[in-house]
Amino acid sequence: MDNAEHETTQRTVEEEVCRLLGTARLAAFQPKDQDAAKTLEAYRWQLRLEQALLKPISITEVLLRNALDESIRQWWQHQGLPGDWLDDNPDQDVPEPLCSFLRAKSWRGRAATNLKAHKSREQINHDDVIAHMMLGTWRNMIGNPASISRTPPTDSEKRQSWNSMREADEHCAALWAEILHNAFPNMPSKRQRNGMSSRGYIGSKLTVMASLRNRVCHWDSLIRVNVQARYEDMMNITRSISTSGAQWMQDNTDEELSNVLEARPDWL
Repeated sequence: MDNAEHETTQRTVEEEVCRLLGTARLAAFQPKDQDAAKTLEAYRWQLRLEQALLKPISITEVLLRNALDESIRQWWQHQGLPGDWLDDNPDQDVPEPLCSFLRAKSWRGRAATNLKAHKSREQINHDDVIAHMMLGTWRNMIGNPASISRTPPTDSEKRQSWNSMREADEHCAALWAEILHNAFPNMPSKRQRNGMSSRGYIGSKLTVMASLRNRVCHWDSLIRVNVQARYEDMMNITRSISTSGAQWMQDNTDEELSNVLEARPDWL
């Protein structure tokens, strides 16, 4: 096969791959001349970016859930409650502010389903449950007061939803004040938080981190996402938990992510 035939074959392959990936998905990656090779180059770059982001997302999520779990376990012990806070015991009289958030049966069921090839339901332990709890569970425990307007809407239906959100956030505030704030011993000062409450600071960053996680795991476009800012959000969450953990995450993720960002195709 001569060079001309090779180039023709290569273009055919690239065009076919573009078709298979979908014109709608690739529209954001195309240069002005709609060259298939450049389009796929940009798409490969995005795949590298998503892979680089999975590392800090994973580290932040694991450190976060373990820190929150530890704070709840310590509170549970201080309350003199028997067993474990993740035991499926419907007769257990758990006090507020934790009681409103407990879904132990559901959480244990999720872990059992995910581990059914390795463990029976009876073998599921505390660490199994924690490892299979969704990020949204922890986010909903902390809440995000910044996402709720201080002024109630005038529309009656919207006001009802607003009231529900406010009520749920009050439960989050109580849980934070009594238990969850202990997971963040290195919280920056109020000045460093630009006046935000400590819960608002973590909650707002966790909200955008969860959104980024969803985009990455669903292979959505990140072209218009401020990736560096989102990375800083994760660093700030991790740093609030542990400066050692944050340093380790930075040592193991910063260079790769920086290199990928610097390699961004110039037509994006």
